[in-house]
Amino acid sequence: MLSDQEVNAHGLTSLVHGWRINLVSGDDVRRVDVLIDERLPFSIPRVALVDPPALYTWPHVEPGGLLCLYDEYTSTDVARPDAVLDVVLNDASALISRSIRGETQEDFRTECMTYWDRIRVSSDSTPWRSLVRAAPPGRLVHVWRGKDFYLLGDNEAAIRSWLEHFFGRRTSEFGGVETAALIWLSKPLVPSEYPQTAEDILALTRSAGPEPTRLLEQLADKAPQRLALLLGARSMDGPCFACVTIIRPEVGRFRVRQRLYSLM
Repeated sequence: MLSDQEVNAHGLTSLVHGWRINLVSGDDVRRVDVLIDERLPFSIPRVALVDPPALYTWPHVEPGGLLCLYDEYTSTDVARPDAVLDVVLNDASALISRSIRGETQEDFRTECMTYWDRIRVSSDSTPWRSLVRAAPPGRLVHVWRGKDFYLLGDNEAAIRSWLEHFFGRRTSEFGGVETAALIWLSKPLVPSEYPQTAEDILALTRSAGPEPTRLLEQLADKAPQRLALLLGARSMDGPCFACVTIIRPEVGRFRVRQRLYSLM
């Protein structure tokens, strides 16, 4: 039986007891902790990797190594907790095996907005809202930067109309609207592909083809101090957006601001 310190190491305060076992996953054997809370048998046991890979190397692995096997609406059989545990361990084994083989990486793309928000958005980030048509091709768009949120739109008229209806004030009070660019990607990014520098942005844009590269150059000419890029793609769950703000240094090339904002 695990100590309180070992249970707490997985970062979920509701968990109160746990046991460490060796779980067979295909040709591999992994040490996992089986954890329960005080609601058992009305709750489902949790499984956590004792030696997890680096965070966000595998999808469905939460901080502390907890496997995300089910959503909050999953039902359980309160009369057969032993059978429930068998199912949980089988599902955990299957997920680990698929992750080892790299078969779960596409889940990062399906749930791209969830992982971008977790990895790239800090608690003090300014939210982004979008009126942009969520479809290719890549194109120049516009952004309004307010105190509490930023608003993207396909054109300035759409942004000002939305602001006027939202705030109930004349658009002349809202200040200027900047030019931005939508870079449409062939597929959503996985965490290892998230841009960290301006060079990453350039490489990402070039990989999308000559037209996105031309858009970026055109936008850079229009934005002497900063520019906003909206990265768009279609996932299995529908279109997804993320936004990156690039700041021009005093001399030289653009650099990516350390904080990358997600579109909200």
